[in-house]
Amino acid sequence: MKKISYDHPAAGIFYLIPNPTKVGKYTVHSELQEEGADPVAHLFLFDKVRKILEIRFKTDLGSAYDAYMGIPRGRIEEPSGKGGEWIIAHGGDFPLNEYKSDILSDFSLNDASAIGKVKFEIEAHEKMSPKDKKSMEEELGIEYTATGWKKRGKK
Repeated sequence: MKKISYDHPAAGIFYLIPNPTKVGKYTVHSELQEEGADPVAHLFLFDKVRKILEIRFKTDLGSAYDAYMGIPRGRIEEPSGKGGEWIIAHGGDFPLNEYKSDILSDFSLNDASAIGKVKFEIEAHEKMSPKDKKSMEEELGIEYTATGWKKRGKK
């Protein structure tokens, strides 16, 4: 008899990290919330994200060192109540359709999505802050656009 593995859906957070080898594209970087643990905070995951950005863009983030609201991000929230939906809250700051499958996969939500138990919502709390966005764009030499991001040179 063949054993079938099943990963339970998980709550957590994610960032979309600009990928300089594919201009305009992002890499989804996720962190799952451990069962029974406090919700994962963007600020704590940003330490890892910042290191990835510095390596990818061969730079020190300088003034954007703590600009954790300066790149696209989101949060997966567990259903409240039996039969509820998983909420994927995001800021609407990236081309969602291009990254939906990666987000669903990272949080084992493909099955829940297939039966209509996942809802994507734009939430103000997940939007990039204008100040952090500007700092990040200046330090990385990029500009965020509706379709991704583009290079523009550092100031």
